[in-house]
Amino acid sequence: MKKFILAPYVRVGFLDNTLHFGFGSLRQLIGKKELQDCILDAAICLKKPRCIEEVSTFLAAAGHSSSNVKDTLDILLKNFIIPDGSYNRMDRHSRSFLFYSLSGAEIEQVQKSVSKKKVAIVGCGGIGNVIGVLLTTAGVEEFILVDNDRIELSNLSRQVMFKEADCDNYKTTVLAEALIERSSQVKITEFKEFIDENNIHLLKNVDFILISGDQENVLDLINAYAIEHRIPFMNVGYVEDIAVWGPLVIPGKTGCYQCKQHLVNFVDLNQEQIDKCREINNGYQAPSAGPINMMASSFATLDILKFWGNFGQIQSLNTRIGIWSHDLHIEKQDYSINPLCEICGSLQTVS
Repeated sequence: MKKFILAPYVRVGFLDNTLHFGFGSLRQLIGKKELQDCILDAAICLKKPRCIEEVSTFLAAAGHSSSNVKDTLDILLKNFIIPDGSYNRMDRHSRSFLFYSLSGAEIEQVQKSVSKKKVAIVGCGGIGNVIGVLLTTAGVEEFILVDNDRIELSNLSRQVMFKEADCDNYKTTVLAEALIERSSQVKITEFKEFIDENNIHLLKNVDFILISGDQENVLDLINAYAIEHRIPFMNVGYVEDIAVWGPLVIPGKTGCYQCKQHLVNFVDLNQEQIDKCREINNGYQAPSAGPINMMASSFATLDILKFWGNFGQIQSLNTRIGIWSHDLHIEKQDYSINPLCEICGSLQTVS
């Protein structure tokens, strides 16, 4: 019979006579004294490998009622136990394994899925820096890095993989070196270009596209291309002080960036209004801070891993999310499927 052990991430404690069994989002609060005693005995029993039947027999022999034994086992099976032998503390991804298990995932399947992905990062600045490192250390083994920018001194305030000595070098080259330093297994292809209609085919044979560039129209271009070639993708960035990620677009299953209109545009404006807007916006320089970049990158990466590993709740499905850093207000914009969408409408209808 399959044996289990108490998950290493399980901690317990009491507050106001209530047992806190586990912490974080899976925390169970237990006020009934008899159930408290039963689940504590079960947890101690599972410090060594046991099959579920052994635990049940042990608890019954200790005098616990059948109803408390049942409730205890129901609680333990909610991601508080893991298969014996599935956790090796010395494994490179052992702490990630615990997180995946905590989230209810099949840990080996998640890691296998992550390692097989080929990811294109379009834009290797502040967002591309952070997500590149997070995905590399999570186990992704192949990247395409796309950016034609060279590193400037002003980048160093937020693009954390770059150093003063890297100034004037291409961002793709320095980021590639930083990722390889963190995982010698990783394979990287560089394209020192900006994506346009003539070279977008460079993204064809990837499993996921991460868009973090600020080129005009690049999002619309990649949105249409990714839908056509059935490539999942996500845009990640910031709007002044707001950390923004999503929607995570899965062609044939979710809406795309053209399904709903939330972004400002020149539709229905007269030429005078258009000219005034362009004059005001000419020379615009976005404020950018490392913490905002990292916030957006971290939440986006978590959603990407959930998508690949098929666990947890992906926050950015059909949703563009913004965290307003000044007051921690969260704004969500709907990007659900629009059957009349010119880009993906027919695809959604067929699927």
